[in-house]
Amino acid sequence: MTDATTLSGLLTQRDTAGSRYAAAITELQAAYVDLAAIDRVLSSGNPKLCHPVSTFVSHTPEGVPEILRHPTFAADPGDSRWADMVQARVAQLMAGF
Repeated sequence: MTDATTLSGLLTQRDTAGSRYAAAITELQAAYVDLAAIDRVLSSGNPKLCHPVSTFVSHTPEGVPEILRHPTFAADPGDSRWADMVQARVAQLMAGF
C-alpha cells in the first residue's frame, strides 16, 4: 500500500479504491440482473419450473442506485436500464424451456 501521509499517496490510494469500487458496481449489476431474472423465471408459473422463490422486495432500479453512485468512479452511465436487462435475461432463460 502506498504512503497515506502524503497527497500523492492518498491520491494513489483513492485511484486504487475507485477502481475496485467501479469493478464492484459492475459485478453488482451483473449479479442483480442474473438473480432477478432467475427468480422471475422460477416464479413464472411455467409448469416445468414450478419453484416459487423469494426475491427482491422493491422495484428494479433504473440504473446504479443513487446512493451507490460516485461522480468519478461509478457515475450512472445512463444507458444501463437494469429493468430492461432483467427482462432480456428472463427472455433468454425462458427460451430454453
